[in-house]
Amino acid sequence: LEDSSNGAGSVPATQEPQIIERIPAEYPADAARNGIQGAVDLSFLVSPQGDVRDIRVVHSEPSNIFNRAAVTAVRRWKYLPKTINGVPVEAQVQLRVTFRLDTNTKG
Repeated sequence: LEDSSNGAGSVPATQEPQIIERIPAEYPADAARNGIQGAVDLSFLVSPQGDVRDIRVVHSEPSNIFNRAAVTAVRRWKYLPKTINGVPVEAQVQLRVTFRLDTNTKG
């Protein structure tokens, strides 16, 4: 029998989802042209296969400017799923997608 205590080198009992493929969000052209920056807070599920689903916008600032771009990008992200005792399980994730213009590229 293996020692199930959490000693050095053992796998933690619960491993939270970890992103392995992050697709950058496309900056909306109108927002970029008008110098608008912002952020979108999203809540979604990561499946046991590492896919993102059931994405909801929790909050966005400014409202509705970046929602579609954020959701479209995050929908394509891939995760290592949450595991409990080595078994992949569905997990709820919340994160912020930030939209910032690079001030060095104007002109």
